[in-house]
Amino acid sequence: ALQFTPNFYFDATGTHVADLVAGPDAGKIALLDSSTFELLATVKPTGDSLRWYDLSQDGSVLLTGYSFGNLQAWDPATGELLGTGKVDLFSPGQFSLNPNGTLAAIALATDKYAVMSVPELTPVGPPFLVGPGGVFTAFGANDETYFSFTATHNEVDHWAISGDGLVNAQSLSTGVGRSEFAPDGSWMVKQSPDGSWSRWSLPGLTLLNRSGVNVGTAANNRFSLTAISPIVSADGKYIATANTDCPRGNQAGCSGKVVLWNAETGMPVGQPIPVANADRAGGPGIVVAFHPNLPLLALGGPPPGSGQQTTIEIWSFEAGDLKRQS
Repeated sequence: ALQFTPNFYFDATGTHVADLVAGPDAGKIALLDSSTFELLATVKPTGDSLRWYDLSQDGSVLLTGYSFGNLQAWDPATGELLGTGKVDLFSPGQFSLNPNGTLAAIALATDKYAVMSVPELTPVGPPFLVGPGGVFTAFGANDETYFSFTATHNEVDHWAISGDGLVNAQSLSTGVGRSEFAPDGSWMVKQSPDGSWSRWSLPGLTLLNRSGVNVGTAANNRFSLTAISPIVSADGKYIATANTDCPRGNQAGCSGKVVLWNAETGMPVGQPIPVANADRAGGPGIVVAFHPNLPLLALGGPPPGSGQQTTIEIWSFEAGDLKRQS
């Protein structure tokens, strides 16, 4: 009995899956073999309310965070408890693991970040203030570097980490919007509410280019009404965005589209692909993902009246030629 929600994680190696367990065992996390979906282990983190959990990219560590700051690190293959720790109350409860699972950057309730070693879960230097407003953390390609997004000021901060904690920071206002990294950590793309996007170098935060045409408003996630983040192909050559012709806010029942962009030129590849957006009966809205190895784009959404049902199409984009496959 698994509840396949947005809190359902594969590691980047494609080895493990972590998912919340529904029913009588609610609160436990099931760890599965991602090829066979064989149950490898089930873990029961300590605490009364799960706030966040994540797998490291290399599949070596599962980190769980509960109310009152309880942290636990687990071996995904066996369910063995590797370490425990504690921080201030999470707010909003998010943390990010670096690719090899040795560091975690954690948002605290006091507008601060804590950096902790994993799996020992001991502090790497003192917490440091990032200012008021919601914050989202994400590591770049360099294990010793991560980037924070401060919602109130729409800034991108670059932090370098050493044994003494914070080394330096760069801040740049890039406007409101959702962001995504290139796989190699060399740049990020940030989409504005009007649907346009800008691409910024990392860590220098120099503007590289902007989207060349306006194809419509950024599409919202059906449940949170926040914009769907742009995504980047594994080779870093393409960007995909979810757009709509409707204004911001509740876009249920509005038409949608997915646009494939050439990251370097800022121009669309082929024509925008029409896709069903969430109707008023529910459903997740537009969904979109790149294949990690092949030039394939999966996209879709719930047709009108389908409720939670989602129709997925596969499109190829070799040599800049966008074709529907199935």
